[in-house]
Amino acid sequence: MNERRGRMVKQRLWVSATASLVCFFIALQVQAASFKMGDVDMTLGGSARIDIGWQLSDFGDVQDGKLDSKTDFFCKNPGNSRIKLKTVYDTMTGYAEVGLKSDNTVSVRHIYASYDMGSGNSLLVGQTDSIISEMKPDQRLNDDLNLQGFGYLYNNRRSQMRYTHAADNVAIKVALEEDRDVKDEYVDVSGDHLAEKAIPAVILAMDYKVGGLLVTPSAFFQQFKNMANDNAAGTKDVTISTYAMALDGSYKQDIIGVNFEIWYGQNLSVFDLDKRKNSPTTVMGKPVKNTAGNDIKDINSMGGWLQFSLKSASGVFRVGGGMQQSDTGLNGNQYEDKISTIGAYSNFEYGITKGFTVTPEIAYFDYGKDANKDKAGTGKNDLGTDIIVGTHFQYDF
Repeated sequence: MNERRGRMVKQRLWVSATASLVCFFIALQVQAASFKMGDVDMTLGGSARIDIGWQLSDFGDVQDGKLDSKTDFFCKNPGNSRIKLKTVYDTMTGYAEVGLKSDNTVSVRHIYASYDMGSGNSLLVGQTDSIISEMKPDQRLNDDLNLQGFGYLYNNRRSQMRYTHAADNVAIKVALEEDRDVKDEYVDVSGDHLAEKAIPAVILAMDYKVGGLLVTPSAFFQQFKNMANDNAAGTKDVTISTYAMALDGSYKQDIIGVNFEIWYGQNLSVFDLDKRKNSPTTVMGKPVKNTAGNDIKDINSMGGWLQFSLKSASGVFRVGGGMQQSDTGLNGNQYEDKISTIGAYSNFEYGITKGFTVTPEIAYFDYGKDANKDKAGTGKNDLGTDIIVGTHFQYDF
């Protein structure tokens, strides 16, 4: 019975894969539509994506008698297929983009308006990518996360007001941004507290370009308070500050390209820093209680990634990797002082026809060690690894 069920599941997966590929080839007959409505220039487009392959998972140290590995075939939407609409009227530009998540729910990715004030000055209001850590590696499998959780400081999309001044080879950007999930930074210290936002997130960034070199330093800061809500002994206000500093860069010369990012910061769990699997006992980058239990210990994190690319007549070959590390803030011989992750990949992006690319890739993810040296009572704390082998299909129209 189990073998029959397994065969049926595999047949369904292959049917899904075949149907998805057929949809891609049908989509090739469609191109982005540019048209006018009155005096407004409009462009309608999108991106259809699917990943197919195998994931070889090692669960690390597990209890005796528990399964320690498995191999899964997958055929899935990586969670970022999208439809987009751009409008341009005089000095105003509007942009909206909705995406299809991996659970088939629809989400708003971008919706903003920008105003060109002239002389290199512009103002943007709405939801779009943050200007901290703007570059990203071209790593595709693992839900198209671009080494998120393994060295890429995810800039996310937030509601914001952004001013940009561009002159010659320099652009300076300043943004006031929606605070990043106060609830995720709450630490259960002694006493009763109410979360209070102190200031919006503030981000500064600069683009400097000369020849084939582009360098983009950026900085982020936000702060909020957990206000004491009772008179119990030991209860106090708790201030939680988050900052990040990142340096991104790229160099392109003929057929060779190099991209990189390094970053450092404090209390960075609000950047969705932790992508580890196999039930880690802590959250990477999240502050913890101090010894007295009535305040926090700030947690420092650092990371980065590096990618090399080589262009040919048939496509682009890439190889890259990244790592990140956080303090744990935990005391005692039973805990690690630091936890870390490592990721690496190699892929080849091959262009089939205009807009349609096929990218075979092999990727490796090491989840490092758990903060608790005796995870699951095994006396060990290895969180395991994933090896993903497959192909990313993408049609931009």
